Amino acid sequence: MKAQFLSSIIITAFALSLDLLFKSFLALNIAASTLGLFFSIIDILNFCLIILTGFKSSMIVAYSKNQNDLKVLNIFRFFIIILVLLTWGFILPLIKHQLNVNIHYWYLVALIISISWVMYLKNSISMYRMYTLINIATFLEYTLIATWFLFVFYNYELRALHSLFIAFVMGFTSLSLIIFILKRFEKKEPELQWISWRQMNQDDKSFIKNSLIATLEFGSGLLNVYLAVLFMAYYFSM
Repeated sequence: MKAQFLSSIIITAFALSLDLLFKSFLALNIAASTLGLFFSIIDILNFCLIILTGFKSSMIVAYSKNQNDLKVLNIFRFFIIILVLLTWGFILPLIKHQLNVNIHYWYLVALIISISWVMYLKNSISMYRMYTLINIATFLEYTLIATWFLFVFYNYELRALHSLFIAFVMGFTSLSLIIFILKRFEKKEPELQWISWRQMNQDDKSFIKNSLIATLEFGSGLLNVYLAVLFMAYYFSM
């Protein structure tokens, strides 16, 4: 356990360093307006899927308690599908037209699907406590995104915004495939099933309640941070 903890710290430090280097490289080579627009879109989509973050700790507790991954993952899948459809139907059109994003609509759709897929798999391996696979995912995330960006940007001479979208979509998709394949060596994916409210026992209902409470706590904290940043930006721009 101690060795896994130390390796997790080292890999997380590497991932944060790579993230910083990659964003520094982007800042030197891409217009600030383009970067601001793209990462604003990423932030909006992450905020729309914030409920998935709130589920992580509750999934770990629920699975440790009853070992019923079929119910836990299918309940989680239901929330993912609903969130993706709501974001696709209401948020993506607003992003496209209100932010004047000069890119095809399907780039946005591919981005929300790839983000939700990788978040599902990350929560899944956290639930199973697959620490080695968690470290691999942490190591690979920005490695894949940076590699895809350099490949697309310098080989196909696309616009910076298109290159960023392609790099993040392909990076998240590649990471999802790697996690999915490696995970199958230890745990097979439970079959997709509809879990009705009547089929749920008290533990399942507590799992949903705890997940929603965790989401509200995490979301309110994140919202406070965003509001503080916006307030400071407005104050110093006056």
